[in-house]
Amino acid sequence: MQLLIGADGRRWLPHGRDFVGSYGSAGAWQDGLDHAVRSLGQVGLHISPRRYRIRLRPETLTWGAFQQLINLMLDDEGKPVVLEMDGTDPTELYVTVDDAIARMTICAP
Repeated sequence: MQLLIGADGRRWLPHGRDFVGSYGSAGAWQDGLDHAVRSLGQVGLHISPRRYRIRLRPETLTWGAFQQLINLMLDDEGKPVVLEMDGTDPTELYVTVDDAIARMTICAP
């Protein structure tokens, strides 16, 4: 499942009507998601049966988005986390959710 988490903690489904209405449908939904993460400071979250994949810009991470992200990840703490942070090192892999949360806490403003 692919989600976009807004600055206020609101969750958007990339295929949903609200997402398309807010971010347009000129390209594929991945383009809208990429624009929202890179340019607008939203958080992209992909939840699969085997892992979490998070894309964010640490300098624009808000408390509301961070709280929503933590709540979603704590639903299944046994999954590893792939963390992509724009403007920092390459993709990082964390075996536990707690380690990924600690890393995001260090990088957040």
